[in-house]
Amino acid sequence: MLAFHHGLRETPYQANRAAVMLSKLFDPADDWGSRQPGSNPARRIRKLHEAEKTRYLSDSEQVRLGAALEGGTETVYAESALLLLIYTGCRLSEIPTLRWDYRRWAPETIVPMEPRLIMH
Repeated sequence: MLAFHHGLRETPYQANRAAVMLSKLFDPADDWGSRQPGSNPARRIRKLHEAEKTRYLSDSEQVRLGAALEGGTETVYAESALLLLIYTGCRLSEIPTLRWDYRRWAPETIVPMEPRLIMH
């Protein structure tokens, strides 16, 4: 198991996900008594360092997204939610817990929303 994980060291993200998946596959064998309890060979594999990823939509992707939103059947709420995720960089799970006092921008930096997205 360690040799497998080490063999994927050039792609640490894939190596770490594979180790987690293999560990999860061995867990039921422990539960079913097919293996000795605690004998999961993937359990003690140390994760490889993963470089932090930042990705932005390219200009052409932004154009295609805008066209898809304008011509699509999404509601104004779905469009607004998607734009909120894109413009803030938040994870979907972070949005429900946002609070106004978390914001750190000066009033002059606020970008007005497109009129079609403002709820009346």
